[in-house]
Amino acid sequence: MPVRVDQRNSREISYSVCAETLTEPGRALRATVDLICDWTHHHFGHIEGARRRFDS
Repeated sequence: MPVRVDQRNSREISYSVCAETLTEPGRALRATVDLICDWTHHHFGHIEGARRRFDS
């Protein structure tokens, strides 16, 4: 499966698989993972703040 580094977005490093090699379920899974990554990136500061408060 071909993999390339995609640095076009705000994520530090994002790995993407060429779309033409994925089946429909694979494309759906990729879209789901992208949404989860976007959510995490959006809320990362809050997540890290909560982790720091929990650790202290």
